[in-house]
Amino acid sequence: MKIYRALKVHLISLATLLALAIASTSHAQSIEITQAVDRLNRQQSGQTGGPTEEDLRAIYAAQAGAINKQQDDLRRRCENREFQRGGGDPLMAMQCLVVMAGGQMQTGVRGVRLIGCEKAPGRPGWNCDWQVALDINSPGMPGSLNQMMGQWQTCTGRLVRAGQQWQMVERRC
Repeated sequence: MKIYRALKVHLISLATLLALAIASTSHAQSIEITQAVDRLNRQQSGQTGGPTEEDLRAIYAAQAGAINKQQDDLRRRCENREFQRGGGDPLMAMQCLVVMAGGQMQTGVRGVRLIGCEKAPGRPGWNCDWQVALDINSPGMPGSLNQMMGQWQTCTGRLVRAGQQWQMVERRC
């Protein structure tokens, strides 16, 4: 029991030193230190099981995959000239003009950085802060859309575990 107490005091001291080191580091280093302190604090308080950076990346990758699938479906429908069927669909015709003239947009995730999470008080899930940068490739607008969306955005939100996966139920960026 004495060894456990000594180790706990040592971990608390280590966490305090790491937190003090944040002030003299770069932004990227401070994020890494913050994440390490967050992990130590979770271990010390017995809180485990919160979302990880990989979990957030998987959420964004699934969303990008769904967007790309919708784009693929729209391209296929445009190639089949579905906008001319029935009485015609002017909205779909406009979408087809953009897809066929500008090329197909592809969305990906350039990166995700988890800043930290804490158990959501009185609610299911975890409140988290993170940064995300998307990768949007649009041949019709080379560079411009990707430059705008590829910048790192800081977000905050609540994530809840649903089965084997995490779901983002609230998000503000």
